[in-house]
Amino acid sequence: MGHTSLHSRKQMLTTQIIQAHCNTCSGPTAHEVLHSKRRLWTEDDDDGEVMFSESAIYSTIQCRGCDDVKMRLVEGGSHSDETISYYPPATFRRKPKWMGELLLESIMDGIHKTLVELLSEVYKAMQNGMPRLAAMGVRALLESVMTDKVGDKGTFAQNLDAFATEGHISNRQKERIAKVLDAGSAVIHRAHLPTTNDVIAMVDLAENLIESIYFHDAQIDEVAKTVPARPVFRKVKSRR
Repeated sequence: MGHTSLHSRKQMLTTQIIQAHCNTCSGPTAHEVLHSKRRLWTEDDDDGEVMFSESAIYSTIQCRGCDDVKMRLVEGGSHSDETISYYPPATFRRKPKWMGELLLESIMDGIHKTLVELLSEVYKAMQNGMPRLAAMGVRALLESVMTDKVGDKGTFAQNLDAFATEGHISNRQKERIAKVLDAGSAVIHRAHLPTTNDVIAMVDLAENLIESIYFHDAQIDEVAKTVPARPVFRKVKSRR
């Protein structure tokens, strides 16, 4: 049995492990603190006594599951509660599985590139607590899908009508998209502040639409290729 070196034993004893959210693992995991730096601010009174103090501890931390590295900031003071922030912030959920395929398609196709960029910006807005920007991004995302399939008819309403008329969506889906478009419009023109759940519902609808329009058709076509052709039955003339 091998012996652990003195340096390794000291390193094991001094390694600090904390729990933190990992965006890659999509949940809380053990993180190793790689490096920390503490800053302290104080304000003294006329007698030289500390009247007020604030501190900030900056740390780089690494997930022990996937090795992803991020920064952790712990702030506190004599007159404030301790707060903990992470950079980049925690994602609100994983991106859809087909995002990678969409990214590959974007190399050769302009609309796929637009969809990847818009969807990524929506996720970043949600990740950084910007629901208004996320809502406007979803509105732009839906408009891009519609104009790609039916062209620009001049207004959101006309694009949506053409999108439904050409059979890309059902009447029920049309009603839902109209509500999402109106929510995005309200952010711009009526100072509307959507909740996190509002924006998540909007993103769900947009992602489902993209998957249906750009992936389901191709998948169904592949299924159809594997289905055996119907047998041809010939009528046999009866003999008298």
